[in-house]
Amino acid sequence: MADSDQDIQKGSSTELTQLVKERQVNISLGRIYDITAMPDGNFAVVYARPRRFSCAVVDGTTLITLSENEIVNSPHESYLECKSATIVSVYSNGVMVVSVRRGSFRSKNQTKRSEITELVKSRHAINGRILLTAKSCSVKEYEFDVACAKSDELFIMFLTTTPPQLEIEDLSTGLSEQVQLSSFNTQFLSIFERPHMSLDNSDGQTFVFISAMVGFGNRVVTKLNLKGDILATLVDPSASIPGPIAAVGDGTQLFNYGDNICLLSDKCKIVATLGSVGSNLRSMCFKRTSKGLRLYCLGDLNILTEYSCA
Repeated sequence: MADSDQDIQKGSSTELTQLVKERQVNISLGRIYDITAMPDGNFAVVYARPRRFSCAVVDGTTLITLSENEIVNSPHESYLECKSATIVSVYSNGVMVVSVRRGSFRSKNQTKRSEITELVKSRHAINGRILLTAKSCSVKEYEFDVACAKSDELFIMFLTTTPPQLEIEDLSTGLSEQVQLSSFNTQFLSIFERPHMSLDNSDGQTFVFISAMVGFGNRVVTKLNLKGDILATLVDPSASIPGPIAAVGDGTQLFNYGDNICLLSDKCKIVATLGSVGSNLRSMCFKRTSKGLRLYCLGDLNILTEYSCA
């Protein structure tokens, strides 16, 4: 997140001038954290209900839930808090879910309540329904927030550790590396809002765009290469960059600025305002249909709004 598939548009973004609202639908699940368009036309959704955290496949036409699968659960005496979650399409038949959760629990033999912070990575095979789940967990001594995105070749996570870092996985080999972002010498205020990330692979190179709140309330959009070098930055003095950002496919980005969706150049300059989507946007993703490019914006109360990009 909203992270979106990076291969759905390769044309010029200069043709994007406005958003036209097509419909609004409520998705009847728990608290939805993120949503992404799948290559088969459906959506993958990651959401939380009391003491459990799940992934679902939603029909792209009717927006009816086709299948659900539990990723994380807690015993009755435990308590599960989802700190953040992101989901992206990795293959034509799969998704990767990355979540951060803080589990607070009390065992039968303990009177003191203990807490952990856990990073959960789950890969799911999708074919109209969820077929297989593989899950790995690692406990950290510190709390952090996470964002993720992918290109055709790479899956990348951004972690707000100290210092922050990128974890880059080669999808063809499965090998990964960590890149510390020493140039990001700042404090992330993810307690107010989680970071968002997108990848651009339009010029034969992969660039990372990160939208996050840093320092004492400044919201910034930063462009980096895979070595962690900062190439361009947009700093908003009025602190009105909420976060969701998605690559158009030609070097530009769409991102939520105040109540509007704006077009951001590859130099992190605002070049157009496409229209208002309201406040409290939690996630957004693209989908190409027979009627053209569609932008889906997830707001409060699980309201999913479909826009055509004119």
